[in-house]
Parts: sequence; C-alpha cells; structure tokens
Amino acid sequence: MPFVTYSREALSFDTLPAVKTYHYQNCAEEETVYSYLKLYAGPDGLHLLCSVFEQAPSPASRAGFLLAGADPASPALLCACAPSGEGVVELTQGGARRTLALQKLPVFCGGDEQGHYWAAEWQLAGELLAPVLPGGVKAGAVFLSNFFKYWTDRPALGSAFPLPAGGALWDMRGAAEFVVVPY
Repeated sequence: MPFVTYSREALSFDTLPAVKTYHYQNCAEEETVYSYLKLYAGPDGLHLLCSVFEQAPSPASRAGFLLAGADPASPALLCACAPSGEGVVELTQGGARRTLALQKLPVFCGGDEQGHYWAAEWQLAGELLAPVLPGGVKAGAVFLSNFFKYWTDRPALGSAFPLPAGGALWDMRGAAEFVVVPY
C-alpha cells in the first residue's frame, strides 16, 4: 500500500518517494512519457509536485492526480496541470462534473540524467479536499488515488496504477489505496 507522509512542517520533495507512470494505453512510442508525482500532507492540505519528462510539451499535455475517499463510490477530485501552469480542480459525483478551482501554478523546466522536464507544484487546501475527504488528511486517513499523464487532444493515457481495458481518466477501478502516515 503506498503511503503519504503527514508533517506539520514543510518537507523537501527530494526526500519523498515518487508515484510513477508505468502503464500506458492508446499510446504511440513517443507518448509513453515518463512522469512522476510526489506528495505529502500537512495541516493545510495536500502538497503535490508533478514532473513530466517532455522536451517540447504540447499545449494539450497534462499531468493529473485523481483522488477519492476509501469508498470507490464516493465523489472524486481530478487535479490537473498543463505545462503553461494552468491548473484545474474538478469534482465528479453521481456522473456530474464541476470545476471547483482554477489556479495558476508555478511551473519550472529543467533537465537531469533522465532528460528534459517540466514540473508544477501545488497545494490542495482542506476546503478543496472536503467533498472527498471530509475528515481531512491527517495521519491514519485512507484514500484512493491514481496519477496520470495524458493529452486533451488524443486518447493516449499513462497511469501509475493499471486501469482495466478501456479505462479512462476518471476510472476509479485502477486507483490504489493510500494511507497517510505520521512523519
């Protein structure tokens, strides 16, 4: 079971484990883009850093974090960001989807031994998480999640945890159970 560290103090993302995209569907070779998510919880919500290894990303490129309560039938949040820094948080419940927040995220580009990348960092405050995790993200909390690399203009999709055949971005059947542990 993957874990998310809870800390009352800010943590360096360099000290945290990563959830990586390993599973791809409807992807050409150039669409099997390596990406990862690092996250931790604190009194002010969830802190996320996603890194996507694309040298010249398309404006349609996205990294997305799907989050739901421990019950797969609970509402779900999709937090997505683009290389431009445009971020969106959407809630789906009972088949209806609505936007909860639009954010301009700090994005930075760089390169390391794995190649060129763009990365975005954001914080999901407690009020954004409340529809999904009404008890908050304190130590002992359990939630379902998946991390995606996708495009808005094609069906290519990469995920950290495998989706069933024909699975889509909002499909909770591929989500893994995460537990929040104290730092």
